[in-house]
Amino acid sequence: MELGMEKIKWQSFKGGFYVFLEKRVKWILFTLLLSLVLFGGWVWYGSVYRADWSEAEKQTYIQAKGRGTLFNKERFDELVSEKETRAKAYQEEPSNPEDMFRLKQ
Repeated sequence: MELGMEKIKWQSFKGGFYVFLEKRVKWILFTLLLSLVLFGGWVWYGSVYRADWSEAEKQTYIQAKGRGTLFNKERFDELVSEKETRAKAYQEEPSNPEDMFRLKQ
């Protein structure tokens, strides 16, 4: 079965394709960039404006967040007192500091 294309020059086809790409590379890249930006905008719009949860998903989220954080009041008071102690020590004037740059004699 002969289609009349028995003498296709592969190198000529490749060369023609590369010439086509070379001439239109800016438009191809611009189209690719524009399509990526539009797709990103569509995904963003969907995540912001069409974010609907089913009742089961809402209940699962509420139960997961409902456990909360445990507050250890004793540890908190200990840290506050330590902070106050450090603040007092910082406010005090150093008494007779040793001269660390003195010459040895």
